[in-house]
Order: sequence, then C-alpha cells, then structure tokens
Amino acid sequence: MYKKDVLEYFGSGKAVQEAMNYSSSGTVSRWKAIIPRKCAIELAMITDNQLKFDDSLYKKTGATHVKKNS
Repeated sequence: MYKKDVLEYFGSGKAVQEAMNYSSSGTVSRWKAIIPRKCAIELAMITDNQLKFDDSLYKKTGATHVKKNS
C-alpha cells in the first residue's frame, strides 16, 4: 500500500494515526513510499477494503547479492 494513497484517503497523517490508535506522533511521517505490511493489512480492515492490501508490493524479488572477492 502506498503512503500517498493512505494520506489522500484520510487527509492527514494525524487522521491516519487516530484511525489506527497510534499514540506516538510522527509514526506515519516515518513511513517510506510503501508503508509497512502490517499497517497496510490493518488499514485495509479499518477502511473496509477501500484501501486495498496488495501483497505483491511486499514479496521479495528473489534477487541475490553476489559478494565480490577482493
């Protein structure tokens, strides 16, 4: 789920925090462009799936990192 979609739906980070019962200010502002998976699932439930959870955003790409020998 994209942060921009969440903010557009709720109107502000404060409104998102209130909907999710977050007491800590700044939680939403620390999200990256794709919000944490657990939060996306919760927001899909809170909004009765008006904000859709897209599991494909959270799947690993399967890319491997090759360490170069020095």
